[in-house]
Amino acid sequence: MKNTLFLPRLLTALSIAISAMAACAKSAMDQTIWSDRPATDWQQECLPIGNGHLGAMIFGGVSNERIQFNEDSLWIGDETDTGAYQAFGDLYITLKETDPGPKWLRCSSGQMASSERPEQIDMSVDGDVNTKWCVPHGGRPLQWQVKLDQPVVVNQYMLASANDVPARDPKDWHWEGSHDGTTWVLLDQRTEQDPFPKRKHEKAFTFENSTAYRFYRLTLLANNGDPLYQLSEIALNGVSLDATYAIKPATAEAYRRELDIGRAVHTTCYDLRGVTFTREYFASNPADVIVLRLSADKAGCYSGAISLKGAHDGITKAEGNTLSFSGTLSGKYRKPKENYAIRLDYEAQVIVLNQGGRIQATNNTITFEDCDSLVLMLSGDTNYLNRHDKGWTQEHPHQAISQRLANASACSYQDLLREHIADYHSLFNRLSLQLGQNPASARALDAAERLGAYRGGAHDPELETLIFNYARYLMISCSRPGSLPANLQGLWNQSNEPPWRSDYHSDVNLQMN
Repeated sequence: MKNTLFLPRLLTALSIAISAMAACAKSAMDQTIWSDRPATDWQQECLPIGNGHLGAMIFGGVSNERIQFNEDSLWIGDETDTGAYQAFGDLYITLKETDPGPKWLRCSSGQMASSERPEQIDMSVDGDVNTKWCVPHGGRPLQWQVKLDQPVVVNQYMLASANDVPARDPKDWHWEGSHDGTTWVLLDQRTEQDPFPKRKHEKAFTFENSTAYRFYRLTLLANNGDPLYQLSEIALNGVSLDATYAIKPATAEAYRRELDIGRAVHTTCYDLRGVTFTREYFASNPADVIVLRLSADKAGCYSGAISLKGAHDGITKAEGNTLSFSGTLSGKYRKPKENYAIRLDYEAQVIVLNQGGRIQATNNTITFEDCDSLVLMLSGDTNYLNRHDKGWTQEHPHQAISQRLANASACSYQDLLREHIADYHSLFNRLSLQLGQNPASARALDAAERLGAYRGGAHDPELETLIFNYARYLMISCSRPGSLPANLQGLWNQSNEPPWRSDYHSDVNLQMN
């Protein structure tokens, strides 16, 4: 029997459909499958979304979200060898844990450090000269700003050099204080400063001041001759920043990762530091895009970075609010150094729309800071054409993908969601099934207990109904008119060398479908 995504054996179909959720915590009522923790395995735990053409697996990590996505024509092969279905790529969202209150430490001039290295502004107050804050100034003054719990008289500050080249040390700067964070008083000014005498070296700067301020700000002027500024530590006399203000990791509470197969919408929710965070994901067939919305019940709680990584040799680019990669498929099934006669071009793009805060393209990622909410739209395609006389290919997919995303981003999130649900209901709501109701004792069981009881002969008609509807959901999600048929792993293959090529077999595909 072939190894497939949800039904490795027909006799264990019931187990996989819910046991695909390793940690389900209660009965799947109202056409939902859910878990109380993020997924760690794409095949056993992730929950799928798809629109027939595009599909994705949602991992639901709290601080690190991974969305594995694919497109139905991403195949290697030619007319002499069927080849194999391929993996497309992954979308990653790294969230920086923030205090739900006003930001006590921030880069008030708006520049953001690279998301690829842990050299964020927090590193300037961690008490460790082996770490650093390193950020491109972009030809503008760079500002480090702190808000204290209460006003404090500061008449000395300390700067420590970092490990990298002296050209990145500060040269000219201002030190200011403020009562409200709006009106600033110049307290100290340094010009034409020499680089620090050595790396990881501390220097103290004293000035006259008898006024207690709640806000303090260091402004580095962008004339150091290097595109980056770096400091390993910044300290104020009389204030223990690292011990008093450092944000300590917190554990997410009330976590729930849920797939509503009645609406074809995936939701992840959790509480962290008094804030409720919500993510909604769906794959729209009318818009032909995968949509993700990140929101919270308090403003300014989203900071972090978004990256896009292809499963082949495509190089990711970041420009404005768009990430993309493209390339040409090469290799043969389990023979990567050889090529098929037909080689498809491919491309994926994701557009990022923010409400509040700031976003910025930085080092092939998009960083975001202090955003109220974010909407991400993802699409991908190849130049495959179902025409033998045209050599199976057409024009490069770049323009078609760009137009899709432009059309989708011109619509509101709620309009896209309504259109998606209406389209899905036009197929899913053609049929309903009622097999009976469960006793209260069955509804109180978690998934493992419920499946164990079912195998032991317990009566559970609501679980049987859910499995029936889940199978219909999968078929609608991975095979629509105009798309390619459902294959072994459907739209959710994550391997470039998948078992049985992830293709079509009449000895098992029909039964699986």
